[in-house]
Amino acid sequence: MYLAIVFVHVATAFTFAFAHGATAFAMWRISRETDAARVRALLELSDASLLPSAIAFALMGVTGISAAFMGNFWNELWVWASIAALTILWVFGYLARNYFRRIRLAVGAPRRSLFGRTASPIDRSSKTEEEERPDLCAAVTSGHPELTMTLGMAGILVTLLLMVFKP
Repeated sequence: MYLAIVFVHVATAFTFAFAHGATAFAMWRISRETDAARVRALLELSDASLLPSAIAFALMGVTGISAAFMGNFWNELWVWASIAALTILWVFGYLARNYFRRIRLAVGAPRRSLFGRTASPIDRSSKTEEEERPDLCAAVTSGHPELTMTLGMAGILVTLLLMVFKP
């Protein structure tokens, strides 16, 4: 049973990385985009990955904790370090969400939750693209997507190192 739990844990980690990759690359591309319509399309792509990412992240946590109990690893440093690394990753995700909220506001895109729209888009039909562009540029430059992606990837690699080598 332990190996089955570890298998599901690793499979959900891959699933999370695959699904969440869409959001990471959307963030990176948005940081270079000036066309509001293209930004909205990238936000839609990011939204599509939200639920699969969240489910995979939750299952990864549940199976990781289950494996730690089954293997009696709670007095091992690497387990606690892995939990700390994943918690830090979760915080970075929260910070990135705020960046996406500012961009959604700038282009009038709806805010999303795990299960659908949480707020209607702002009616920006009265604004021309030239009038909308300063809001979009300010929102796009308000974050640090390269830093967020680099720290996120570093966190994933540290977690992988801890899981494989168990220092």
